[in-house]
Amino acid sequence: MTWSICCVSLCLALIIQGTIAVAQAPMAMGPMSMGGNGGHNDTCILMPSMSECANFHMPDPRGDITTLCGMMSNMPGCSIDNICHSNTKLHETEYCTDFSIVKNLCTDMPKMSGCQDYTRMCANGTVVKECDTPSLKTPPTMFLMSAIKKICTDMPTMEQCSKCPDNMDCDLLVVYSELCYSMSDMDGCAEWKAMCTNTAASAWPFCDFASDDTSLPPMRMWFHADVAEIILFRQWIPRNSLAFAGSWFAVALMAFVAEFLRFLRQRAEQKWKFDRLGKNDTKFAFGVDVPRALFHTAQLGWGYIVMLLVMTYNVGLFFAVLTGHLFGSLAFGRFMKAHPEPETVTEDCCSTNP
Repeated sequence: MTWSICCVSLCLALIIQGTIAVAQAPMAMGPMSMGGNGGHNDTCILMPSMSECANFHMPDPRGDITTLCGMMSNMPGCSIDNICHSNTKLHETEYCTDFSIVKNLCTDMPKMSGCQDYTRMCANGTVVKECDTPSLKTPPTMFLMSAIKKICTDMPTMEQCSKCPDNMDCDLLVVYSELCYSMSDMDGCAEWKAMCTNTAASAWPFCDFASDDTSLPPMRMWFHADVAEIILFRQWIPRNSLAFAGSWFAVALMAFVAEFLRFLRQRAEQKWKFDRLGKNDTKFAFGVDVPRALFHTAQLGWGYIVMLLVMTYNVGLFFAVLTGHLFGSLAFGRFMKAHPEPETVTEDCCSTNP
């Protein structure tokens, strides 16, 4: 009997000792981990208000980015991640750190399965300093989908609309930015303006389209002084000051040519008038009326082209047109006075010379 009691007591002592050891094990390991399940059970993720967690860092933010963008690759945070990997200049900024991108993704879609670590660690009352990491403030995914759909329903001919099918399987942030850059006063573009007014985002490709050789400058129906401008053709877009200077002289030359055509037309009219003195002016003359019609059409067409240059509303190009007309008038204006018709000389048969 005594032996049995001793065995039972010994077993109970071992069980109690083992229980105490298991209970103390997490505290012995410190606040960094309570298990090895991919960092999801880290103490500072589950209890981020502990003072020991101030300098804690999320174990695998890159893994969360892979998970999230694998499920919804059209989220703005995924666009930022792609830009960070392709743009060496932006890659070194604080907005390209893995945690900053996770913060953008999980602020946008906090209920997605890849955001558990972030939402727990950065909940109210957290002391984790990493949660204060700055991230780009981009419009949320659902807003982008709604805005693109509305814009492309109202204006389906916009080129950017072809990039986003009905299922919105596209780079939402880039397409939305291109639409609003083209016509920034459209409904739904106030958020894009607010995003790109922010100094942090202004240098990113979805705001700084002037440095992008593939994007089209916006259409503005008011006077402006930008360098990037569509001049008559899609391929004629100056992207820097040197290219704009060359375009300025080309536009001035086109206005100069308009004055030259006006001069040629008037000289031709004078010649045709002299050639037809004494003839019926209302009778069709192939050698006169056909060249006159062709000349008129060419002059009118060239004038419309110059008018389209003014309608870019670009201040620099507007003054280029005026300069071309100014020098054209200086060069040809003095020759465009109407010559008097030759007088018909008649002699009085009865007159006598003195």
